Amino acid sequence: MSIYRRALFFIAIWTVPVLIDFVTVIGAERFSLSEIIREIFYYQALYAISLAILFTFIFSGDILKNKFTFVCSASVLTWFFIVKIQTVFAHYSTANAYTMAISAVVAGYLVKALFKGAGRLKPLMMFGPAAWLLLLWQASSSPNDYITHRGPQESQSITPSLHKDIVFIVVDTLRADESIKNPNSAWSKFYGTPNTTVFTEAWSPASGTAPSVKSMFTGSSPSAWGRDNISMPPPDSVETIATYFQNIGYDTAGYTANSLINGGGFSAGYEDYIALGGFDTIKHSLILQNLVFGKRTMSALAWAEKKVLHKIDGDLILSLGENWLSAQSQSAPSYLYLHIVDPHWPYRNVDGSASDKLSHVDLLQRRADDPMPAAKDLAELKSRYLNEVEYSAYKIAEFIAFLEETNRRDSTLVVVVGDHGEEFFEHGGFSHGHDSYQEQVNVPLIVFWPHANQQMPAVVETPFSNSQIFDLMKGFYLDEPIDISDHVISESYPPNKNRAFYRQGDVAVRLEYLKDISPLDVEFLEVYNLILDPSQENPITELSEQHRRVIVDAREELHQRWLTWGNSRVTNEKGPLGVSGLKELGYTDD
Repeated sequence: MSIYRRALFFIAIWTVPVLIDFVTVIGAERFSLSEIIREIFYYQALYAISLAILFTFIFSGDILKNKFTFVCSASVLTWFFIVKIQTVFAHYSTANAYTMAISAVVAGYLVKALFKGAGRLKPLMMFGPAAWLLLLWQASSSPNDYITHRGPQESQSITPSLHKDIVFIVVDTLRADESIKNPNSAWSKFYGTPNTTVFTEAWSPASGTAPSVKSMFTGSSPSAWGRDNISMPPPDSVETIATYFQNIGYDTAGYTANSLINGGGFSAGYEDYIALGGFDTIKHSLILQNLVFGKRTMSALAWAEKKVLHKIDGDLILSLGENWLSAQSQSAPSYLYLHIVDPHWPYRNVDGSASDKLSHVDLLQRRADDPMPAAKDLAELKSRYLNEVEYSAYKIAEFIAFLEETNRRDSTLVVVVGDHGEEFFEHGGFSHGHDSYQEQVNVPLIVFWPHANQQMPAVVETPFSNSQIFDLMKGFYLDEPIDISDHVISESYPPNKNRAFYRQGDVAVRLEYLKDISPLDVEFLEVYNLILDPSQENPITELSEQHRRVIVDAREELHQRWLTWGNSRVTNEKGPLGVSGLKELGYTDD
C-alpha cells in the first residue's frame, strides 16, 4: 500500500469521530455554523489529520493489511484521550500542547510496542467495539470542553423584577481616548443615556488581560499572589464577584471570548460557563508550529491572522448572555459576566474579513533596530482597530436595547469596562501588556443603573481604579455608596522588569524597576501633569514639593505590594525616597 493510500486511510478513520463530535455540538447548541467550524471542528480536524499522518509513518503496509481493527481502535482511543485531556487543563493553550506531545509520543510508542507480540493481537482487537462505544458515550452524554452551558433558549419578555440583577461586560483592548473621550465615536453617545454614569478617568489595574481581570474579579492588586503568578487564575479559595453573588443566592453564568479567563478563580462560582479561545490556542499549538507550517511560532501566527482570522465575534457572546437571561426564572436574581474581544487583534476589515496587509503580528516581530512601518500602513492598521472599537459600541447598545425590550433594564445594573488599552507606537511600543502609559491603561468605564438606583452623577472625572468594581457591585447590592480611592495604580510586567503608573490627583508617576528589586530602587522615573499633558508626552523636569510627595507615596505603596510577592529580602529599605533619590534619577531642585 502506497504512503498516499495509507495517509488517506488514517484520515478516513479520524473523520468519523470528528464528524460525530461536530454533529453532536450542532444538535446541542444553536450557534452559527461558521463559529462551530472555527471553534471546534477546526482544531479537532487539525488534531485528526496530524495524528493520522503520524500513524501513517509508524505503521507499515503489512500491519495495515492484517490489523485493521486494532488500528481503528487505537485511533479512536487516542481521540477519546485528546477530548478528555482538554477537560483536565483549564487553559486551552496548555491542553493543546500536552495533547499533541503526550498523545503523539505515548500512543505512537505504545502501539508500536504492542505489535511486537503477535499473540496479543486477538485480545487487543476486542477493544475495537469498546472504543466506538466510548466515543458514542462521549459524544452523547458529556459536552465538549468548549461548550459547558445548558444551551440558549427562546427570548421572552418578562414583567419587571424586584431583583437586583447584575451584568458585568468586559471589552477587551479598549482605550479611553479612542472611545468615550472621542466625540466622534459611537461610545460617546452613552453620555446621554438615562440613568448612566460615565467614568472618564478609569484606570485598568494592569495592561494585560489576565492580571487586569483577576484584579477586577477579586478587588485585589494584580500582583497580590506573586509576580510570577500574574497571568494565572486567582486561587479557588479567593472570593470573586461570581462566588460572592452565588453565595448570597444569585444564579450565575459567564461567557468569554478570551480563553485566558478560564480555570481556577476565573471560572469558579458560575453555574454555566463558556471560555472560547482564539489565537492563544494557535500560538501554543504544536501542530501549527511543527506539522503544518514548519515555521517558528510568530510566523505561524502571522499566517493565521491574515488567512484564518480566528476570533469569536462579540455578537455570539452577547447573544449567549441574552439567551441565558431569557431562560432565567424569577425565583432568584442573576449575575452574568460577558467578555467580548472585538477590539483585540486580529483586526478585521470593515466587512469582517481578514486583511492581507500589515498585521498585528508583523509588528510584534519587529526588532528595535528595524525601520518603522510606513505611515500609511500603520494608519490602515489602526483604522481597522478603530472599526472594531466602533463595532463593540454598537453591540453594547444592542444589548442595552435588549434589556429595555424585555423589561429588564429597570432591575439590572450593567457595568461595561475595558480590561486594558492598545499602543500604536505612542511611546515607542506596540500592542499591550508591556508598559503603563495612558494608551494601555486608561480605559472606558460605563455604569448603567436601574431606574431610581443611580448612586453616582452622570459623569465622574475623579480618577477611579477598576479594582474597585467589585466594591461598586457590592455597594449596589447593599445600597451603600463606595468610597473612591484618592489614587490609582496600574502595572505591567515585561520580562525581568516591572513598570507602574501611579496617579494622585492630576499628578502621575511612571516607574520602572527590576523584577526582583524593590520599587524603592527604581531604575527610571517620570512625572506628568495629566491635565496639561494627558497623553504623557512631556515629563516634568522641575519638581515641586507636591510632585515629590506623590513620588514618595507611589514608591512606598508599590514597595508594600512588592513585599507580598514572598520576598524575604527588603532591598535598601531606607533607600532614596527624598531629594537625594530624585537627583540620582536625574531630577534636581534647580
